[in-house]
Amino acid sequence: MLFLHIFALMMPVIIPVALGFTFIRLGIFRPEHGDALLKFLLYATFPAIILDHLVGQPLAVLFQPAFTAATLAFVVIMYGVVLSVYLFAFQRPMAEAAMAALTGSFVSAGIVGLPIMLDLIGPTYTIVPVIANTVISLVTAVPVTVLLIQVGRRSTSSKLLPTLGRTFVEVLKNPLVLSAIAGLLLSLLAVPIPGWLHETFEKVGDATFATALFAVGMGIDPTLLRSDLSQILVLSFFRIVVSSALGIILATSFDLPPGYAVSFVIMASLPTAKSVPPIAQQYGVFVGQSFQVVTLTTLAMVIAMPIVCYLSGMIWPGILR
Repeated sequence: MLFLHIFALMMPVIIPVALGFTFIRLGIFRPEHGDALLKFLLYATFPAIILDHLVGQPLAVLFQPAFTAATLAFVVIMYGVVLSVYLFAFQRPMAEAAMAALTGSFVSAGIVGLPIMLDLIGPTYTIVPVIANTVISLVTAVPVTVLLIQVGRRSTSSKLLPTLGRTFVEVLKNPLVLSAIAGLLLSLLAVPIPGWLHETFEKVGDATFATALFAVGMGIDPTLLRSDLSQILVLSFFRIVVSSALGIILATSFDLPPGYAVSFVIMASLPTAKSVPPIAQQYGVFVGQSFQVVTLTTLAMVIAMPIVCYLSGMIWPGILR
């Protein structure tokens, strides 16, 4: 029954992906339309949903010490492991390895995780952990990725200080990071926003779920999947299997309360964040591969999520509905 329940929850995720792939194959849309959708996500819907969730939330509630520390540890470990594999095992350039590391460490908590977790464990252990996880990734993994891309692209004759300066500007120009910083500042200063603006953020953010999944479907490329199959499978394995095991280890190591522990483990098993392909497109690196990993890890949830939920229920009984 758990498998069927998870499968039913996954259908609203899988169907938009399938539609995007089908419409491209039928010629109804062209690949450049997918590029436009990615820009729409990067500059409009993702920032709106980040601001909508952050503004008005007390920082003390959002960033509870144990959960924050566990999330930081998760991001650092996953990022470092994937970066090392791509640099030393696959012998890939720094810029590509950095985007692969972001693909392996940044989970789709807001797009895929939120609706599934609300159904499985309810809002008490879903809303705040999802916001905290997303913001921590945005202000750590994304800036580090931008830095490594800039370092990887600089010529041997260029100096490090100007590279760091360009990186700082690039980070501030990234709409996801900028919206996260703005939301945190508004929350810290307890700045009220008018109801009409909050509703605008909400309405624009509502377009994120279907649009992101549809764009992922449009970016599926069987040719690229075959040519980079080993790397894509390895990265998908890290994103689903290794990160799920790490989630259980960290949840127990940091002694998270049962509700937050289950929430943490479920988020660790989620597919790659749908905001990764737009970031990859912005910097022109690892674009096709990120699409394929997002697709594979999203589809893999149909099998992986029931297993993760079963193990979580065994370790922390009484949390899952």
